[in-house]
Amino acid sequence: MEIEPRILLAPTPTGQPSPVALALSRSPSLRILRTSLPPAWDPSLRIASENPSLKRIVLMKTRLRSGPEGISSSYEDIAAASLVAEKDRQPWLVEAQLHGRLMELIIAK
Repeated sequence: MEIEPRILLAPTPTGQPSPVALALSRSPSLRILRTSLPPAWDPSLRIASENPSLKRIVLMKTRLRSGPEGISSSYEDIAAASLVAEKDRQPWLVEAQLHGRLMELIIAK
């Protein structure tokens, strides 16, 4: 499943976790979750990582391309080795490494 980050990370007005994150944490058929690397810590992916059916979280980054039609964007997977190497420089990963299951799913192959 690929999730648009704005949907995943949008908390409710009362500050409760995103309903999407709660649903993902309970989906029995969810195996792989793809989303872009969040710019700042938010508990949504940690909540989704509580799903025992989930085997992997794939983080992506935006890649800008220019072509004859102008500039377009696409996503590309961030390699787990690259994430591990950047974990002390990326604000979201600094917090994520405090959550064992979440990091286990991020570096899973």
